[in-house]
Amino acid sequence: MITLTPVLERWPAGCPFWPAVQTDFYFAVPLMPTPQQVGTVVWMLIGRGVTADVLSITATDAAEAIERF
Repeated sequence: MITLTPVLERWPAGCPFWPAVQTDFYFAVPLMPTPQQVGTVVWMLIGRGVTADVLSITATDAAEAIERF
């Protein structure tokens, strides 16, 4: 039986809005994630939308970061 595991590419900028796991280049999404791992997944999904070209965060808070995504 083949088992597939979703894997996300880590965004280089750290998340300033909520706790996130610092990983290597990729993050395998666990079946039962902890709250910190959920924060990591959300940041990996929206991080590119709230950072400038120089990786500076352009959102001022978590709500604005999610709205910009």
